[in-house]
Amino acid sequence: MTTEEGWGTTPEIYHLAEYKSITFVETKEHPLFCVKKPLSVMEWLPLMGITIPATLIPGNIIAVIKEELSIEDVAELIAGRVTGSLIQEIAREERNSLRNEKKRPWSIKTRRPFRGIIDRVEITFRESIELAEKVAKEFGSPFELSNRGRPQEYDLIKLAAAILVKGMRSFVDLSTDLKNIEYDMTIKGSGKYPCPSELHTIFQKIPKEWLEMALQRLDELSVKEFSKFGENLDVFVIDGSALTAETLIEREVLTKTRLIREYFEYQATIRTTTNTIRGIKEHSNKISNIISLLPQGSTVTADAE
Repeated sequence: MTTEEGWGTTPEIYHLAEYKSITFVETKEHPLFCVKKPLSVMEWLPLMGITIPATLIPGNIIAVIKEELSIEDVAELIAGRVTGSLIQEIAREERNSLRNEKKRPWSIKTRRPFRGIIDRVEITFRESIELAEKVAKEFGSPFELSNRGRPQEYDLIKLAAAILVKGMRSFVDLSTDLKNIEYDMTIKGSGKYPCPSELHTIFQKIPKEWLEMALQRLDELSVKEFSKFGENLDVFVIDGSALTAETLIEREVLTKTRLIREYFEYQATIRTTTNTIRGIKEHSNKISNIISLLPQGSTVTADAE
């Protein structure tokens, strides 16, 4: 039942069963969510600061407050919070300007205003790999198997799915996680699991083009499966890192030839809300090669470097 203005007189429970502290209020245009628990001043006042992330989820919320406060008292509290937050931000910028550029903090530490109030949904490794298996089946086998040698022991689709969810895990950790959830990857159901070296061999054989398309598709399906409150989730962060190789190369260091470990610099594009990798590219100061990977209208955060 709704009023003429579109507000729900009887809030409906949001369709995601995992969220038990939020109710959904039906509106004509934008989703509005009501916090079931009445909030104290210490809980709702932090929302009035100027350092709240633009990607706060849910974006449109309403809540009942515990204290009996007049409008004047509420306005005074909010004005004080905004003023104090602004003063702290100006002071922080002034302090940082006196530091060496390399020693300046690159971000502001923030906390979720509703931590402990809004239920968190953790995506399990099993859920991730089952979703990755759907993607691998959709794209088909990443490469053709040779008829020579010993018979194939593991399902190639499931091996590819394991590579898709590897993320920052080492191959040792990936092999262990597969054993822990008893993810059967064998063709004949022998109960064996691939060792780290076998997973690494498969990783080396998968074509880069297949892996890039599969990662994008996995990211898209993750949004549909694990999205929260129907908010705009096209918010990404770009960050760079480097991998050190085992091989040694010669480099001129202070006019002397030295052997150093070879390394590879890369950039990862990650969706912040689902923590899924959208794509990986060779490190560059330009993001033009990454923009093509993103949905139209996305928000991207990256270091100045």
